[in-house]
Amino acid sequence: MTGDTKKERDALDRLADGLVDDILNASDEDILAELTEEHGNPARLAAEMRALFECTALEGGKAKLAAARQAAAEARHKGITVLSIDPAEARRRYERMTPKLTLAARKGEGQSERDVDSSIEDLAELGAFDEEDDGA
Repeated sequence: MTGDTKKERDALDRLADGLVDDILNASDEDILAELTEEHGNPARLAAEMRALFECTALEGGKAKLAAARQAAAEARHKGITVLSIDPAEARRRYERMTPKLTLAARKGEGQSERDVDSSIEDLAELGAFDEEDDGA
């Protein structure tokens, strides 16, 4: 039985190789003529295929976006950090922790309130403001 299966597999492999050779050896004109005969206008078919590819890519992108939104929502709910420290105290600790290294890049200006708030949130998520920290 094994011998018969091997012979059949070899026959299929030879057939596949012959078909591939036929395709690779066909001229562009032969391929276009066969395409026109079976499917009509090649330009129209190319436009339909392009539209199909674009639609498929768009659907794939939408699916990836939906998955990313879902993952972000789950991460937000999982990693919620409730900062039980007074905002003024958090800012004082933040200023103590971060040297004024960014002033040169900001033309001598300090960080905006939004930058500071965002940094404080990031540091809180990393556990920089432990409950037991006495602020010293």
